[in-house]
Amino acid sequence: LAMFQVNLRDYSKLNQTMSAFDQMLTPFVQENDQVNAAVIGRMMNRVKLGFYPTAPDHIPPMKNALVFPSDTTVNLLDPCCGCGDALFSLAKGKNALTFGAELDKARAERAIRKLNRVAIGSYYFSRISVNAFHVLFLNPPYLTVNGARAEKRFLANSYRHLLMGGILLYIVPYYRLDLELCSFLSTHFTDLQIFRFRDAEFKKFRQVLVIGRRKPAAED
Repeated sequence: LAMFQVNLRDYSKLNQTMSAFDQMLTPFVQENDQVNAAVIGRMMNRVKLGFYPTAPDHIPPMKNALVFPSDTTVNLLDPCCGCGDALFSLAKGKNALTFGAELDKARAERAIRKLNRVAIGSYYFSRISVNAFHVLFLNPPYLTVNGARAEKRFLANSYRHLLMGGILLYIVPYYRLDLELCSFLSTHFTDLQIFRFRDAEFKKFRQVLVIGRRKPAAED
């Protein structure tokens, strides 16, 4: 590794990464030459960049929790919208406009056919109005990027797009709701409620739904 000019003083982290990847490959084929499906699943989750679309049967209960005013066009935003299915279902039949951003080009092209407007590329390089949306639907990747948890970073950056009084629908594994994340939620949101996903889906990713209404930041 030292032969490659990567401009690193310490190659230990790179060694650890390569070693971990090697361990993933080792059980790829078992002794009887049968493919290990569990290993393929873990590797594909990495390839999908942490993309876990919201289970379709969980959208109707979320929709029932919202009251869409008949005299106002409601703006809904999903900063990591995937194929757009969840936001489309949430807004279907309502006086609403849907906006999304998606990093993966193939998924974004599918979302364009369903949502009113989609930014293709990273949300962090998108220009999106602040204080402009009535609903923020946020099911972020569950990854660590540059030492920071993606679900925390997405929330910290995207909540500002909500109007004061706007509604947050935040999907996250329950064990990620640590002191830092809960403190952030309680600082910027009121009327907080949390609901566990249904049994079969909950067993997969341990997801919960956090609902809150944006408020001015608390000083204490």
